[in-house]
Amino acid sequence: MPDPANRIESGSAAETLSDTSPVSAACGGMDRRQLLALGSAAVAACCLGSSTEAFAGLPAPAAERPKKGDWLVVADAGDHEGKVVTLDMLTAGGAMISAWPVDAETKTTRSGTRFNKVLVVRAEPDKFDESTLAKSVEGVVAFSAVCTHQACAVTGWIPEDAMLACPCHGSLFSVGEGGKVLGGPARKRLPILPLAVDADGMLTVADAFTAKVGPAAQT
Repeated sequence: MPDPANRIESGSAAETLSDTSPVSAACGGMDRRQLLALGSAAVAACCLGSSTEAFAGLPAPAAERPKKGDWLVVADAGDHEGKVVTLDMLTAGGAMISAWPVDAETKTTRSGTRFNKVLVVRAEPDKFDESTLAKSVEGVVAFSAVCTHQACAVTGWIPEDAMLACPCHGSLFSVGEGGKVLGGPARKRLPILPLAVDADGMLTVADAFTAKVGPAAQT
């Protein structure tokens, strides 16, 4: 078990894909058939830095989806970057934390695809519906950071309304109602990554994402 004050180093550059690259988005979320349909140039770009297993449909460790028991580490640049996310880092209505899951056994940071990044926020639990409450810890809940409209990065947090916002096309998602779409062109809820907490106050992943990450057609 790590000391929450210590950083967990990310995987090698070869395992980590750019958060903003369209190719990395495709690599992170498309299956082999869809990837091949992009054409040879995109295939070559996606394969750079990836293992043969990843191309065959078995993602490299850093690109594997979050699993039960994973820790969360801060992805935001700053003093807390790379540190394990703990309950006391978040306050109701306070700042949002962007985070990566980390394999608790191998210490691999799952930053090989931006489809693994989550947004961790804290709100008053009495604002949560029953389903969301069951996936949260003391008002702390984690959502996918990828918009379900066109896979843009969700970066906005409106604490007074307990909403997450995508800056690309204005989609709004309700934190208390399990990522329900409140406005904009998105038609699919923002998936939740269910959370638990250990005896030291460290947040851990309790289960897989509640739905496929990204647009409805994303696999």
